[in-house]
Amino acid sequence: MSATDKKPVGVWITRSPFEDHRIAERLRMAVGLTLGKNSVRIFLSGDGVYVLLKSHPEKGGLPPLGKHLETLGLLKCSLVAEEESLSQGNISREAVPYPIEILPREEFLRRVSACQVLFNE
Repeated sequence: MSATDKKPVGVWITRSPFEDHRIAERLRMAVGLTLGKNSVRIFLSGDGVYVLLKSHPEKGGLPPLGKHLETLGLLKCSLVAEEESLSQGNISREAVPYPIEILPREEFLRRVSACQVLFNE
């Protein structure tokens, strides 16, 4: 199946992964969405960009995130971060252990709106 045959589906994360166990569930759901005829994209803005940092939320009683992000990478799902949110969080590309696409806010929002289905908070 070619990429053009797949429906663009987005999962938009704006909350900190250190405050909400549902972030790990959203990433797990995104992995599951790849089983259908979907082209899954993960959009990160606001405090959601902290998902990209190598961390161990399980030490604070929250579900781990790394395995979901690694799986999404293996499945060729896009991780798209808003440039302004990365700047506000003082997160450099070098601090992110996953392949990401960084876009300015206007282009980021264009990509989000291009999804046929969008799961957000």
